[in-house]
Amino acid sequence: MKKEVGLYLFIGLLAVGVFLAAYYLNLGITGFSVFEQNNEATFNEGVYENVVYDQNLSVIVLGSNQTTGSYTSKIFDASGEVSWDNITFEGSDALDFEVTTCSDANCSDANFSNVDLADINMTSQYFQYRVNFNSAGANETLSLTSVSIESSSIVAPVQTSVVVTGPSGSKSSSTGILLNFSVAGEGLTCLYSIHDSSDNAVIQDNTSISGCSSLTFDLGAGEGDYIINVYASGSSGSASDSSEFSIDLPSSSTEEEEEEFESTVQVPVTASASAESAKVTQITASDISEFKLTPGGARQVRLIVKNTGTEPVSACALKFGADSASWISVLEESINLNTGDSHEFIFVVNVPEDTEDGSHSFSASTECSETSAAKEFTLNVERKKLEFDVIDAQRTRTDRVRVVYSLEELTGEDQNVSVHFSILDSGNKEVANFSENKTIDANSTDEFNINIPVNESLEGNFSLSATVNSEVYETSVLEPIILGAPVGGFAVFGEGLGTGSILVLVIVVFALAVAFFVARRMRKSGKTLKDFV
Repeated sequence: MKKEVGLYLFIGLLAVGVFLAAYYLNLGITGFSVFEQNNEATFNEGVYENVVYDQNLSVIVLGSNQTTGSYTSKIFDASGEVSWDNITFEGSDALDFEVTTCSDANCSDANFSNVDLADINMTSQYFQYRVNFNSAGANETLSLTSVSIESSSIVAPVQTSVVVTGPSGSKSSSTGILLNFSVAGEGLTCLYSIHDSSDNAVIQDNTSISGCSSLTFDLGAGEGDYIINVYASGSSGSASDSSEFSIDLPSSSTEEEEEEFESTVQVPVTASASAESAKVTQITASDISEFKLTPGGARQVRLIVKNTGTEPVSACALKFGADSASWISVLEESINLNTGDSHEFIFVVNVPEDTEDGSHSFSASTECSETSAAKEFTLNVERKKLEFDVIDAQRTRTDRVRVVYSLEELTGEDQNVSVHFSILDSGNKEVANFSENKTIDANSTDEFNINIPVNESLEGNFSLSATVNSEVYETSVLEPIILGAPVGGFAVFGEGLGTGSILVLVIVVFALAVAFFVARRMRKSGKTLKDFV
């Protein structure tokens, strides 16, 4: 019997030990923590100025003959970034509270300010408050009994991901094109859009994807080079991926016309002098827009060539000078063109990794057996000087959207960076914005977060626009976001549970553990409580 009681005692103590370890090591379930300042020991970790702790009344009051004073709390450490929400206290209504959040453990960058104690709305790991005692006269007694601070924990999301595997390459039809992709995440909503790869013109605006699953679509734009983008957003963040493809429709000529064309090209006929004078052998090439790439980058470019003469042309091939051989790859062999026909040549520009910043001119020449046409184009090479990435964007409260982003400095010199965020509705009208300035050290990568104030009534699909400017570089991104219900946890931070609270909690946990095992033993043995007394 003594052995069994000893076993129950051991198990109960073990349960209490696990609880206390989880508490003191901040390993609580779902990160929940509770702290309070409600006695002399907890308040004494702060700084008194012309105020004292009255042990008889268990309150902070002004010192003898003092009409003004202040109490500054210790620095609260949430062991990670949280959103500080509100302060509640027991004491005189005339007390004046100021708060500050800090980026380091000693709060060297503290800047106290008055806020709405019911809605502090600050984000950081470290937090501190100051209470000002300003008495109106000798007959007014100001006191502070206890303080409690609440915050919402910021739950690290599981990153949403999306991978697009098709369409890719050249398609001979603009209907029934398969969009094939895979996504991961929770509570996902998916969209896709299609752009012209030459000038980024919108071919098909954001379109919802039912069930975030693969589908087929028709493209009414006809022949061309395109980029399809797929966006996934949900409770675990946002992600996107893209794929490039082209539409190359078969010639509208009938087989009979093609046979006639072949025979015309390869078996010349003798014409009369008047017929010879009326013949026009001519091709026309489209313009190639100026574009920009980074060293190591690549881009598909299209050149449309049309037979604008009265005679068919043969063996037309796209050619570049020998000095362009290492930069440009042509994707196809020669083709023939009947009168009025056109063809889209595709070539790829690959910029070598060691290329310096600057403009580079090229000539794309379409050479047929009978004639030729050339077009000049310019490529601007600009090395990235700053890497910008939106890591996460989600609604953490009904009145704000939290955006986490990173900056990586690439020039080897400090940069002052201006970041502007806008939330746009479906008509690209700005419904919320936030701007801030950051300094990023040379060759460093820093992660930042901001809270964009939003109207509580905003819900549905929106776009997040971000523009980044420094003295030497600028870039921008546009990503879809969904404004739904807020996500996040809840925690209360103060100055410890206090000895009494811990003791009560220990007794309760111990009693429950012992009661559980005793009851279990009694059920198995069929004995009653008297048998154990």
